[in-house]
Amino acid sequence: DAEYAALIAILQKMLKNIRKHDI
Repeated sequence: DAEYAALIAILQKMLKNIRKHDI
């Protein structure tokens, strides 16, 4: 579903932001 794909995209963005802060 589109909603499921949207949630995955949001999670991926959050993970990228967390990685940036970790460095």
